[in-house]
Amino acid sequence: MSIDENPIIADAISNLDYFFQAESSKLLKEEVTNWQVTSVTHTEKKGRFASIYLLKISLLTDLGEIEHSVAIKMIGEGTLPLDELANSFYLENTFRILPEFGTPRVLYYKSSAPAYILYEGVRGSNYDELALVKDKATHAGRLLAAIHGISQKRIDIETYEGLTRLIGQQLNDTLEERRISAGIKPFLEIMETSNGGCYPFGDFHQSNVMVESANNLVSRMYVIDSEYMLKIPFDRFDDIGSFFGRQLYLEYRSTQNFTQTATDISDFIAGYNSFLKERNTPTLDELYPKGTTLDFFLSQWLIMNLLDQKLDPSRARSPTEDAQKMTLILALLEEKPFQKLLSHQIL
Repeated sequence: MSIDENPIIADAISNLDYFFQAESSKLLKEEVTNWQVTSVTHTEKKGRFASIYLLKISLLTDLGEIEHSVAIKMIGEGTLPLDELANSFYLENTFRILPEFGTPRVLYYKSSAPAYILYEGVRGSNYDELALVKDKATHAGRLLAAIHGISQKRIDIETYEGLTRLIGQQLNDTLEERRISAGIKPFLEIMETSNGGCYPFGDFHQSNVMVESANNLVSRMYVIDSEYMLKIPFDRFDDIGSFFGRQLYLEYRSTQNFTQTATDISDFIAGYNSFLKERNTPTLDELYPKGTTLDFFLSQWLIMNLLDQKLDPSRARSPTEDAQKMTLILALLEEKPFQKLLSHQIL
């Protein structure tokens, strides 16, 4: 496409001169003084609230040809993305001394309509697309530990008590609801005695982790889409449950077990704890002396998935899949398989 076909893309490119000069010089290992855009290709991805344009921009410089990647994240009308910008800058600063991790740099913010944030593109593939990369779960655990940090906090238990009430309201007085409520209670008691509170990422899904790899090993890992980071002390296992919830269900649906997910979770926890140990700070077993809460947060992912389908008539529902999800929810809450697994691994 020519760059003037899409006015948003044309406007974004017009604000990239500094980036083109600095990054081209860095990649070509000599100062670039002249360049021109020769071609632009883009794909559009529909997010939950706005579109994202992923751009490949080819330049002809005085030192040769080069290509750059950037992303344009559109901002809804009347929205001030101050939290997202602050979160991005926080992660950039956090990872500055941790070269194994990265996050897209903010290159430009346009506040007038149509508003957008311009991010540097990220190399690599989505975490869930790389089945052959052997150490990705371990690195993902280290990544999340870096985001959560080493400060010890009490968990905001009211958030999870509110979730329990929501479940009761939506599932009504059924046998499953009573079993779920009874199953949740011991996990709330664990949280009350834990120092495992942290400021969560809030949207830590496998599609939001990007991986650069070589020879089927991770060389660098990135986290994207930081707009849902919160300054409320959530349970550390909340983000971990979000990360593995979908993987757990898909494996269980096809095999009636979760052997591979359990292996990946073990590797993830080992990576998470290794990051904490290197900084002489309490590991998960010390933060959770009465047992871990991962089963609760995996069940939470499944419960919210069920409720989303129940509350949205436009979403197709399968009675068989609903029954599978409920069976898995009750097994997690009542049998606590991951609490047992992790007690042998980290205690």
